Amino acid sequence: PLLALAQEEITITTYYPSPHGVYQELRLYPTDTPPSECNEANEGAIYYDSNTKQIMVCSQQPDFSYDWLTSSGVSDQTIVTCSESGGAFNEHLTCTTSGCPSGYVRSSCSARMYYSEIGEKPALKRFGAWPYGTDACECEIERWSVVLPATLNLECYTYCVR
Repeated sequence: PLLALAQEEITITTYYPSPHGVYQELRLYPTDTPPSECNEANEGAIYYDSNTKQIMVCSQQPDFSYDWLTSSGVSDQTIVTCSESGGAFNEHLTCTTSGCPSGYVRSSCSARMYYSEIGEKPALKRFGAWPYGTDACECEIERWSVVLPATLNLECYTYCVR
């Protein structure tokens, strides 16, 4: 008798880092516990909580701690912004957005800082965004003194949904 040997070929393709872009569908694996610690390194991480049936997001709180917060569904969103720039040695900047448009409610706040000139990155005392009043956000940055000039810029965002 003749024995025939069949060869089977399997190809596995992986990507590192993972691809990014626009997806038609994204599925999160349901879990009843967070997949990782919510901290600065994991800010923006998401998971689907199988107990609450909600998407959870790792976010920085007004007191600068980190926690998993629910992310609710949104039918429409708009963003209200403000910005402030400081001189080369400015130590403290604040910015407060106007309120959400009529029919919208504030869903969250965020802040962005950047340096528009070459200089030494200053050490920060305080940086963040938090709710202000019923529908606006306030952002603040305060830094220690800096050795080389670096013009500090602050942008504040209020996310409004309806």
